[in-house]
Amino acid sequence: MTSSDKDFRFMATNDLMSELQKDSIKLDDDSERKVVKMLLKLLEDKNGEVQNLAVKWTIVALSHLVMSCNQQLYSKLIEFLLEGLTKDSSASTTRTYIQCIAAI
Repeated sequence: MTSSDKDFRFMATNDLMSELQKDSIKLDDDSERKVVKMLLKLLEDKNGEVQNLAVKWTIVALSHLVMSCNQQLYSKLIEFLLEGLTKDSSASTTRTYIQCIAAI
């Protein structure tokens, strides 16, 4: 998900989220933190397709991960999303952050 190639970022995000949805893997606290951090970073990706996928999967992942994440990660997540709302952003970005907050 950190590749400079947009296709690799797209596929990595899609594959990881598909596996998380199946509950076939269980993440430890550190891995949860990394997944959430990366998804939030992808919300601001310069490629529209990657960004749209990140929006879709962030909502799914947040509802899945928040149930099991520790309180510190949850607090950081909420803080990040609320800070994103206060930025002078486009309407679609604002809508994305609102959807993410609603998911948790």
